[in-house]
Amino acid sequence: IAIVPEGPWVVRNLVTGKPALIGKRLDVSYKYIPRKSNSMECLQICDLDISSGTAIAKKTVNVTRRYMSSLLAVDIGFTIEGQTPEELPEEMMGSIRMHQVDPTQAPSV
Repeated sequence: IAIVPEGPWVVRNLVTGKPALIGKRLDVSYKYIPRKSNSMECLQICDLDISSGTAIAKKTVNVTRRYMSSLLAVDIGFTIEGQTPEELPEEMMGSIRMHQVDPTQAPSV
């Protein structure tokens, strides 16, 4: 679930906050790194290929990228889709705010 609380009208209008099942729209790869014996932390990595989306998704990404480094804040919330009545209603698992991110400075992975 993504919203743009700060930024140009055109971007706020494109990024509506409507929930989407990203794993059904984009190519996704997962990597799990188990905790080490001296640590209590483990890591789940979810890598989204934003270039694999529909034409509308690509347009949204391209317009958003133009404004990211100067004017934009993007809030993204993550949930896991509920499959059974016991898993509903879904709740927010985590969230992140990206503020004035310069995509040209992002490392290639």
